[in-house]
Amino acid sequence: MPIVAGAEPFHHDGGLTGVLLCHGLTGSPASTRPWAEVLSAAGLTVDVPRLPGHGTIWQELNTTRWPDWFSAVERALHRVMPSFPALSDRRHRRRPARRSLELVRRLAPATTDGG
Repeated sequence: MPIVAGAEPFHHDGGLTGVLLCHGLTGSPASTRPWAEVLSAAGLTVDVPRLPGHGTIWQELNTTRWPDWFSAVERALHRVMPSFPALSDRRHRRRPARRSLELVRRLAPATTDGG
């Protein structure tokens, strides 16, 4: 089934910080593309998978289930993990989350109409 224009997955190899963005149930990578572009422009590694059945027609979505979507997100996580060395060390697993929240606070204005 052909993918709707703009619903393609997105990947950018950037720096040592990796970001995985995931669209919602009725969405596609197009819904997170503005964030992905801002984050990649900031030098981060970014991956936005297209979940199976999304970005095509509803009949294709109807043939997929949550394990298919979970697998797609898990594969995307493995693509960004090499850029996220702290994930391999249990002592530092909370640091990336804190850094990510701070990054979101700083970059959020760049993704809104007023920023």
